Amino acid sequence: MKASLGLLVLVLMAAVFPAGASVVKVEKTAHGWQLLRDGAPYFAKGACVWGHDEWKFSAPIGELARAGANSARTYHEADAQSTLDRSAKLGLTVTLGFHITPARSGTDFSDEMVVAAIEERLRAYVAKYKSHPALLSWGLGNELELQRNERHQREPIFRGVNRLAKVVKQLDPHHPTVIVVAGMTPSKAAEINELCPNVDIIGINTYAPLANLPAQLDEWKFERPYFVTEWGPNGHWETPQTSWKAPIEPTSVQKARQYERAYLDGILGDGRRCLGSYAFIWGHKQEATATWFGLFLKSGERVGAQDSLTKLWTGRAPEFSCPTITPIKIDGEKFPTGTKIPVSIGVSSARPVKIEWLLSRESDDRKDGGDAEKAPQFFKDGIEDLGDGKAQITVPQTAGAYRIFVFARDDKGGAATANVPILLEKP
Repeated sequence: MKASLGLLVLVLMAAVFPAGASVVKVEKTAHGWQLLRDGAPYFAKGACVWGHDEWKFSAPIGELARAGANSARTYHEADAQSTLDRSAKLGLTVTLGFHITPARSGTDFSDEMVVAAIEERLRAYVAKYKSHPALLSWGLGNELELQRNERHQREPIFRGVNRLAKVVKQLDPHHPTVIVVAGMTPSKAAEINELCPNVDIIGINTYAPLANLPAQLDEWKFERPYFVTEWGPNGHWETPQTSWKAPIEPTSVQKARQYERAYLDGILGDGRRCLGSYAFIWGHKQEATATWFGLFLKSGERVGAQDSLTKLWTGRAPEFSCPTITPIKIDGEKFPTGTKIPVSIGVSSARPVKIEWLLSRESDDRKDGGDAEKAPQFFKDGIEDLGDGKAQITVPQTAGAYRIFVFARDDKGGAATANVPILLEKP
């Protein structure tokens, strides 16, 4: 009889605590909020990944672990199994994303049938992956409320995701739920407090405001635990623009410094509520330009922000640091079509460096919320490399907005980038 009872207990324990699955909890202490993984304090140090094989993320996820990260964040169901499996082998956890089409793209969260359909898909997803040893938390959607600026617009969204979070907690009580908002405001903070009691962790995507986020949350009396689910350099919507509305992109060196300041002030600066963060983005991405947010170039090289993240995550500089670069020196911003433009930069590196100058049209496929954009084509015609960081560019005969790029690559997979927008006008 005792043996039968013992076996029954083991069976019940196996059902509650599946083999290999971790138990992750969010607990409040005398000093604030804390994330516990299998009973031990856990602070997420990671980056956002797409997961799609077409983006060739299997290699960068390995680089993520080598850089000292302990976690990755995904956005959708695609390649969830392979991302979890690769992460488990590398000792990484995953905030596993579940895609929900945002309100700006047509989802009506006030429609019961719409939310029920999302819930049905989510139930299957949670059942499939809740026992994976790499799972850290469930990421429900991304910036679903973007472009919804009034409470009456956001309320059905927050009620909908709260319903979904409740479903996840019923199916998997051992991994916290996360919703991700496009920045935080006093009104959002109040609405989330009221409408999202089933959400364990608030994910905040924020860029330029990150350094001041802890002070702002104090002012708004927001005491919920949170991840910074996207952060990095100042966004293209937050930087100075030319007179023709082209955003001025910082160099890779300037962006690396922005990562460092933001992490120290905005993430480590909130020991009461912040449970970790995910830098954007562990890969390459066309958004405003080909280089704005990528921690890799499309050709595979890493940029200086990775050196910053490595130091922040490990306390040590990488073995081989990326080259550094100065802003492009150019005499003017508007030029006649067909003219020759001299440009120059300064580069510093402990290793041999190859410099490449390119020209492209300014992107004309601008989207909101990081939605996929079509990249303008680079071209080399009319570019004469004069050596020593100098070049002469014969610009096209077609008027319009363009951008001059320069890439400095070393022989250890490091790179530095800079670009400058120009406007070509008919003489």
